[in-house]
Amino acid sequence: MRSSHQRRLGCRWLLPGLSILAALLVVAWGAPETGAAPGSPPKQLENAPAGDCAACHGPAPVLPKDHAATKGQDMGQCRECHDGKKAPLLRSKLPLGHMHALEGVSCADCHDTGERSTVGTAKCLECHTSGEAVAKLTVPQDKKHRNPHDSPHYGTELDCEMCHHVHAKSENYCAQCHDQTKLVP
Repeated sequence: MRSSHQRRLGCRWLLPGLSILAALLVVAWGAPETGAAPGSPPKQLENAPAGDCAACHGPAPVLPKDHAATKGQDMGQCRECHDGKKAPLLRSKLPLGHMHALEGVSCADCHDTGERSTVGTAKCLECHTSGEAVAKLTVPQDKKHRNPHDSPHYGTELDCEMCHHVHAKSENYCAQCHDQTKLVP
């Protein structure tokens, strides 16, 4: 059995030894990236430039390996390829927060309190003007689908956040009761 002197001696060398080991690992593998660690959720950085995936996601690739670099791009540049013909529309590919950032809408533009708070429909309508205006933009091109922003139950009054989740995958609220396949950005 070890004496208390031996245990103290071991502890005295353990902490400095771990610090040296950590320093050696940083030298061997490089310092951690500013983004999230691989396998962890992305960081939500208010000042991350649009198109700079690594700022929040870290070094792990989030785009297909043959995808063009996106750092510094805006939504117009993304849509040059993502037109539904050359590449799929971004509506089903990017979270809504990413699409807002690419359009030049910063986190602070919606979260004007300086803290992460829920953004309600009233805030959405500051830019998107009204439920009726949004419904006019989303009239289906075919007779098969209903206009998601002009519900037979709620008209144009359904709260935006029932379907649109900026920091999580959006969902089709109507699909809870109806057979709906419409993609929600």
